Amino acid sequence: MSWPAITAVPNRVEAAEFVRASLMLENLWPVEVVVHTGEVGYKGMIENERRAFEMMLGQDSDWCLLLHEDVVPAEKVQEKVLDRISALSTLAPDAKVISFFVPGGVNDGSRKSESGWLTRKGKDFGWEQALCMSSEIAQKFVEFSWRHSWKEKHSDNVIAKFLKEEQETVYYPVPGLFDHRLDIGSTVGHGWQMFGRPRNSPSFEENMS
Repeated sequence: MSWPAITAVPNRVEAAEFVRASLMLENLWPVEVVVHTGEVGYKGMIENERRAFEMMLGQDSDWCLLLHEDVVPAEKVQEKVLDRISALSTLAPDAKVISFFVPGGVNDGSRKSESGWLTRKGKDFGWEQALCMSSEIAQKFVEFSWRHSWKEKHSDNVIAKFLKEEQETVYYPVPGLFDHRLDIGSTVGHGWQMFGRPRNSPSFEENMS
């Protein structure tokens, strides 16, 4: 089972509940919202994501799907997530990390893979809008995050350091199953573009149709 949790800052709980309601239409899994209790930005972000992973691991999940409150899910996304996990387990049995959000830096929307997957080294990971980890690697991340005092503003930088230490590869399905909303602002001060690209995904399922 893949057990999802949605992290949210206090003023975006309504957005998180909207994502939760969209996911619950299929009623394949329970979905929890984990609200930030610490500061927004810097270590408060990674502490909340750790809480989310601890909650998911406590439910005896095989895979833990961490979502941000500013995502847009594809139609029938629960079924598709399970299908992609099953397919990847056959294609790459050692795979432990999946990003169901495919940022433009990984794929500009025109790049294709015969297998339906793109990859990136863990050290280059960014944008954890829809990050899925096996329970094994999620547990290691929880332990890793407790061992360090983080000063990074962006939690995906911390995750990238962890994935580099573990020498993990991140797998990206094409098309992606979650997009990044542009109609609500960034909690860490980003504009609607990053590195000259919109912060949404050109590889999102609906954007490729």
